[in-house]
Amino acid sequence: MTTENNLITVYACGGAGVNIGRYVDQQEAEVNPNFAELKVVYIDTSRSNMRGRFDSKNVYIINQNKDEAIDGSGQVRREHAQDIIAQVPAILHEYKPSICNIVISSASGGSGSVLSPSIVSELLKRGENVIVMTIGCRDTEKYAQNTLDTLKSFEGVSKVTGRPVVLYYEENTEEKPREKVDAHIRGTIAMIQA
Repeated sequence: MTTENNLITVYACGGAGVNIGRYVDQQEAEVNPNFAELKVVYIDTSRSNMRGRFDSKNVYIINQNKDEAIDGSGQVRREHAQDIIAQVPAILHEYKPSICNIVISSASGGSGSVLSPSIVSELLKRGENVIVMTIGCRDTEKYAQNTLDTLKSFEGVSKVTGRPVVLYYEENTEEKPREKVDAHIRGTIAMIQA
């Protein structure tokens, strides 16, 4: 039975967040009934990551109602930044924060790396409890720069809100490929549920 005190909202942002969120959502049915319940919300600038089975009421596509559709950010963080920032209040109105909120994204991409700090900033301004889970990458110069810029964004969020950003960071490397990193994130979420 869901109560306000045992619900965790997971904001799965961008391609990496959506992919991890999908696994977390599927595992939710198997979780110990004494653990907190998860509500996974998928947020992206493109429908391309929404293949397969999704509950459409938990999917928010940036600019979904505008004439000019966005189709991802192509690893360019500033590409849709203003659209993303402008829609964060609507996202949080539609998908209300809970007693604990987890925001998952890649730090190296274009959409999640802007969505995540924007959502975290608004949640912290509202006094909400937030845990950030982000994944960096240094495979290319662009990925490395985006990762650094995203981490700087979280530092800026902390300065502006006057609150710490609780951040769990993983990095995709040759020794620790994406599958292992994603599994660590999923395991960490399960520990938070417990």
